[in-house]
Amino acid sequence: MGFNQLRAKSKCYGDALKTMFMETVDKHAPLKTKQISKMHSPWITHNLMGKIYKQNYLKKKAIIENNAATCSWEQYKKAQNETNNAIKSGKRQYTLHNVELNKKNSSKTWKLINKLSSHKSGTNHNII
Repeated sequence: MGFNQLRAKSKCYGDALKTMFMETVDKHAPLKTKQISKMHSPWITHNLMGKIYKQNYLKKKAIIENNAATCSWEQYKKAQNETNNAIKSGKRQYTLHNVELNKKNSSKTWKLINKLSSHKSGTNHNII
């Protein structure tokens, strides 16, 4: 067997090994696309962050107890509703305040609208 034949065979085996390896990697650790948002939420205050932390704590507590009869789930649901309402209220107040400030400047008003609509926020990144 000549050198060129050995080289061709080893290349064939190398390609087969690479293909099998990549198929295994794709099966067990697939490439995922995640959207990463860099949008800052200025309506999120320290008070609101406290509500979010409390909500997350109550959810973990309810999951650990894992009993539908306990009042932990009720506490969590109440905290979740309060947090969601506070977020909506804060965003509404922030928007109204900034629209009022910029009502004579249409360029700034449209920048605010585009910023809040989040259709331009974030880019797709491959996460391994």
